[in-house]
Amino acid sequence: MAGLQKNLKWINLNAVLALLWLFSIAVWHGNKLRYVVMTLPLMALLIALSFAVQSQNIAFRFQAPVSVLLVMGSAVAISYLIDHARRSRHALKYVIIIGTVVVIGFLTGKQVAGIRKEINYLTNSDYINFLPYHLKEKTPADTRIALTEAGRFAYWLPGEKFDLVGLNTVETALDGSSVAYIEDLNPDVIFAHLAGSLSFECPNKADFCHISPVLFEAIMAHANLSAREQSDNRVIQAPAVVLNYVKAQLSKYDIFVVRYGKQYAHFYAILKNGAISVDDFISCLSLSVSVEGRLSYLDMIRR
Repeated sequence: MAGLQKNLKWINLNAVLALLWLFSIAVWHGNKLRYVVMTLPLMALLIALSFAVQSQNIAFRFQAPVSVLLVMGSAVAISYLIDHARRSRHALKYVIIIGTVVVIGFLTGKQVAGIRKEINYLTNSDYINFLPYHLKEKTPADTRIALTEAGRFAYWLPGEKFDLVGLNTVETALDGSSVAYIEDLNPDVIFAHLAGSLSFECPNKADFCHISPVLFEAIMAHANLSAREQSDNRVIQAPAVVLNYVKAQLSKYDIFVVRYGKQYAHFYAILKNGAISVDDFISCLSLSVSVEGRLSYLDMIRR
């Protein structure tokens, strides 16, 4: 059960909400059977996720529909408790009120760290927040882009995008990536998160650097990517496939690595004489790591 551990982590994070949801069933004034039946599709989703490799499950987004159910059920349960306490004339109402406040406080405290982490992640100044926006004007509509990070890049840039991890592309979702698959695509741009496949360093700790064919071959000579290329985890598999493809087509591409977070984890291969010129890519990348290139999403949408 490939996704069971992720589901257990999600349950642990939402244990109190789950208990409140179960309590809401017990105190539901309407048709309890209908209430339970309504939740069955969401329970089926949770069971199905136990058998899935939950790649890129940021903030447990795959469990989000079930999380909504737990929040709604918890609201029903807490409303019942507050209403019951309001109607009661006994000391029990104070116990209920205090208990409800403690539960809400506990839930809030437990979620604060995670919420702060997500807010910091969504509001950071990493170059990737800005590069796709700056690059979009240099990207023709017929550009072919193969990528493992089908988020900001796929949102802002025109052209055809092929998700090598498989969240948005049928072929790779079913069969995974392969060197032959990328060869058929003959992409103008390849963008991959290396996910630990290789380790690169840039001179003087620069934000990004061009990797020469000689250096790339030297690093690849000491890499053992066969196990990664066969991995069931597409996040691990896809970058290994990308690296092997670029190695086989080294004369066709200019290679760049960019600092993402604390590591040079982002890898780009730009097709020589392709849809996007190397000079345009470098210019946009330089702008994206500069203070002037940092724009808010609101600014980018308005422009």
